[in-house]
Amino acid sequence: MKKLLGLIFFFLLSSCATEWEKSTSSNSVNQDRRYCKAMANAAAPTYLCRNPLMCAPDETVKVLDTMVRNNSYFEKCMFEKGNVPK
Repeated sequence: MKKLLGLIFFFLLSSCATEWEKSTSSNSVNQDRRYCKAMANAAAPTYLCRNPLMCAPDETVKVLDTMVRNNSYFEKCMFEKGNVPK
């Protein structure tokens, strides 16, 4: 079970590491990334487990759900700012 959770977290975190490039204007992608990350964290904060070493079974779905929501808010914001994934 721990290996499965580790793999899921790895894939979710690697999906957050998408490289972006600007398609239209000359604004900085890094500036957009910081802005969108702040907006995503405000709109969909990531749930942290009660125990810092291991999530309880009832928390696992909550953690994964909040991570996916946060990532989707981030990607939506990046697309709206005129960025596209490389």
